Amino acid sequence: MKSLFQRISVVAVFMVYFTPGFSAGKPFPGDTVSRFIAAYGKDSLRTLLDERIKLASDFIYIHTGDIVSPNAAMEFRLYARHFNLPIAEVPLLSAPYDAYFYRLYGQYLGDTIAMFENFKKIKEEKQDVLKLFIENMVHEAGRIGFAAFCNHFTIPEKAVDSLYVFRKRIKGMDKIQTYWTLIELGKNCPKAHPGLEKMQVDYFTELAKVYNFSQLYSPATVLTAKNMESYNLLLPVRTTAYGLYANNGSVPALDSRLMYVLSSQNLSDGGWPVYYELNKEGDAMTTLYGLWALCEWRELLNGEK
Repeated sequence: MKSLFQRISVVAVFMVYFTPGFSAGKPFPGDTVSRFIAAYGKDSLRTLLDERIKLASDFIYIHTGDIVSPNAAMEFRLYARHFNLPIAEVPLLSAPYDAYFYRLYGQYLGDTIAMFENFKKIKEEKQDVLKLFIENMVHEAGRIGFAAFCNHFTIPEKAVDSLYVFRKRIKGMDKIQTYWTLIELGKNCPKAHPGLEKMQVDYFTELAKVYNFSQLYSPATVLTAKNMESYNLLLPVRTTAYGLYANNGSVPALDSRLMYVLSSQNLSDGGWPVYYELNKEGDAMTTLYGLWALCEWRELLNGEK
């Protein structure tokens, strides 16, 4: 076990090494992570990730009642179990599992029996799967069901094409969640479309151009209807977490996004804020995805993905 002095030293090194360029209003250089590892070693970065994961876990434990999205709550439950987090089974008020369903890391959660019955009916009645999907892909639950249970029916390639085109009509959280749909579809039914992997990579690139961490080095002094989405930290943090979950190279282990995720965490409460400069108090939803990103990064850094 590392001594208190050693653990404090790791945090101090991080603050000294990374904060100057960050606070000067400049983006991190692309090789920031690799330079840190070269100077201080990979173990120092692992220790830092472990400490930050603990801080974020403590925040979530206290603020589970603020996780307002049932689907996000189910994501948390599934990834927390996957990474064996001590808070994996903490009660979640916003996750009535008898009414929702989800899938991550090959595990289901929620009312799967009802879904299996629905798919059985679709097969027996020989319903048009493409028509059903196009009718339901505008709804988050429809997209989740399509990706999570795709191996229970034949997926028309045109359905995947329709989903990919659909991204042009949406933005914000819906656009990011639709990216997850393609990721989960690729994990469960990789042969559903010959271009599925490229779609995922291109989709992430597209998202990253809009939902990035530029707000951290060019902050807004006032939020307006026009700039509010651009300065919402939840969007790039969630995009990054999904990019890491995809495990297709979109977010490499030494990507500079790690520095933005670490630098935007509020060390006083352990959470991530929604708007970094204007209110640094942690937000439960943003922290849910910040914690997920750090867990994925630790696994990636350890060569376990």
